[in-house]
Amino acid sequence: MRLDRFLVDKKLVKSRSKAQNLISLGLVKVNGNVILKSAYEVKPDNDVEITQGTFVSRGGYKLVNFLSRFDFDFNQKLVLDIGCSTGGFSDFFLKNNAKVFGVDVNDVLDKSIKENENFTFVKANILDLNDFEDKLKKHNVSKFDFISVDVSNLRLEYFIFDLKEFMHENSYLIVLFKPAYVLNKSVDDELALSLAEELKGKLAKSFEVVSFELSELKGKVKNQGSSEVFFLLKLKK
Repeated sequence: MRLDRFLVDKKLVKSRSKAQNLISLGLVKVNGNVILKSAYEVKPDNDVEITQGTFVSRGGYKLVNFLSRFDFDFNQKLVLDIGCSTGGFSDFFLKNNAKVFGVDVNDVLDKSIKENENFTFVKANILDLNDFEDKLKKHNVSKFDFISVDVSNLRLEYFIFDLKEFMHENSYLIVLFKPAYVLNKSVDDELALSLAEELKGKLAKSFEVVSFELSELKGKVKNQGSSEVFFLLKLKK
């Protein structure tokens, strides 16, 4: 039985739309694992629960809504989270049993993220590539299965192409493009997509653009909602 139907059938929720919303937010677990697909096939002996957990920041909700469209398995995967900030993206990956290396110039992480045994904080500036590489080597890591990028006040073009060095042929790069920080003003959907198209042309020279689409949750700039765009990239073969 589909997971969304299962939740309704067992009277855990009142409607399939409610079930689908909970699933997309990463609040439903099957046998201890967060499931993001409403069509996930549940077996009779599976342990299904709705968790009360939330992400430590809005970044987690942005990410789970975007990635719910894909069938990724993050279990025991190595993840590099660039611009980890308080840990919204990292929180999502940790809840899906990944091993996460979070990178930022300052440590403002939520306590729950720092105390997670599967999380390692690397204090570094991604623009200083040599220093960054040296710090990663101390942890005996060089390649990652997934790399996520959520940075503000920094143009992606300054460092995004250097990230190829940390990818293998099956790696995915997940990028949240925030045009408001480029223009220093709030951006609507139309302008965000137009700027994303320009960026896509640049990225396509080095990456396969698997997907790019508006984030369902807007960013906040000067207390106004501002449109943002997710990119999903792979290395060109």
